[in-house]
Amino acid sequence: NLGYGKFKDVYNSLEFEEILNSEGPTAGEILTETGEYPQTVAIIHCVGSLDEKYNPYCSKICCQYALKFNRILRQLIPELKIIHFVKEIVLPGTKAYELYLKTKKDPMVEIVRYENIESISVIKQESQLYLKKDSKEYPSDIIVLCPAIVFGETFPEENTGIILTGSVKEAMTVEEAITDSLSVCGKILSELHEGKILRAPTIAKIDYNICSRCGICISQCPYKAIEIDIDKHKAIEIDIDKPKIIETLCEGCGICVASCPSKAMELEGFTFEQILAEIEGILDV
Repeated sequence: NLGYGKFKDVYNSLEFEEILNSEGPTAGEILTETGEYPQTVAIIHCVGSLDEKYNPYCSKICCQYALKFNRILRQLIPELKIIHFVKEIVLPGTKAYELYLKTKKDPMVEIVRYENIESISVIKQESQLYLKKDSKEYPSDIIVLCPAIVFGETFPEENTGIILTGSVKEAMTVEEAITDSLSVCGKILSELHEGKILRAPTIAKIDYNICSRCGICISQCPYKAIEIDIDKHKAIEIDIDKPKIIETLCEGCGICVASCPSKAMELEGFTFEQILAEIEGILDV
């Protein structure tokens, strides 16, 4: 009843996100089916959310990205009229609510509440789309639907080797999905090797007798495992520009060894003396 798949100018939110993308199918240009700039865009919130007939839960992120669409549209087409059809508005945090207030104060924005998604329908007369709510019609050149976030079916994680995380479990923001993933990683690590993580002994070491403190090793390390040594108790530098190996981060890749102009870096188990001894042993054979 909302015209999706029936009329070309009706998009779901993911499709519209791709249209707004400067590297998307329209290079960021917003055009109607006839190739013209729209004069009115309608955004329908809660499509399939907060509805016992479809999905009784709130999808959490829809209001925020709908308001993001509003802001981008206003920047691209300043004279555009935007209509938001909302069932409920969910705006956690100060930033989201601030975005809503700016949207609400925009004279070219109209916010229309509806009770049931079935009270809304989209029709097309000649070349114009109309969004009907009860007995009133709203002409709209483009209609964007904000559908429910539908997550995967739950299944027992025991004995499968698979642990679900992020929005596959339930509707989440990106920030919440990252936090959930980190917590799952922490749980896994706490159960491995009785709390101990085994690592290879081949880590870098520094000979401070010949180290010139040039700092090249700090800039070259891909694991950020070298830092300036600071006395954390006194909060002062023990030795200015003195590099220090963070053993828990070092992966023994050897990049610092190869890049050190003073030859002050070595890998445990791969010292210059050990490598020369191996070469001599091969030559003796």
